[in-house]
Amino acid sequence: MIEMKNVVLALGLMVLFSACETEEVIVEEKVIIIEEQVLDLDDIKALKMEQAGVLFESAARQPEFAASLAEVAEKSLYKDYTELLPLIDKNVKQRGIARGYAIGKLIEGIARQPELNEALDKMGEQFIGVYNDKDFNEELMIYTRAKASSFILIALARQPEARPIIDKTCLKYLNISIGDWPAVEPVK
Repeated sequence: MIEMKNVVLALGLMVLFSACETEEVIVEEKVIIIEEQVLDLDDIKALKMEQAGVLFESAARQPEFAASLAEVAEKSLYKDYTELLPLIDKNVKQRGIARGYAIGKLIEGIARQPELNEALDKMGEQFIGVYNDKDFNEELMIYTRAKASSFILIALARQPEARPIIDKTCLKYLNISIGDWPAVEPVK
């Protein structure tokens, strides 16, 4: 009888540990393992692309300093997104998410300051690049769009009148149009 309890206990512990193992976050040197997916913390391309989002957010918060902020980003990050190419050679998921974050912050910035649209768009062209199927494959774009989607929703809620500009920006950087989405009317 005691042996059967030990077997049941051992089986229970094995099931428990195997269930926890897939959700556990393990940091080993400069790599994070989450649910059996490895994210490389040394992927400087993803890190730099993500920081471009901070540039867009900062420029929208302080429009009078937008040009100065872009100059600082050129010196601290990169002068043009093409310096990061290729993006689709490795760490595609991480890079797609970083690019989606940056595009999301660009769209949020446009919603915050629609009059700054041209300046932000010019920064977007420089720091994240306009969609093209040579530099951005479908795998990268799946993660990019998924990450950017929450920012698009926030931008539309913040500034429904900016929908045409947001749509144009989505088409330009994400290769999707929100123009076919039903218009959202305020609840009265």
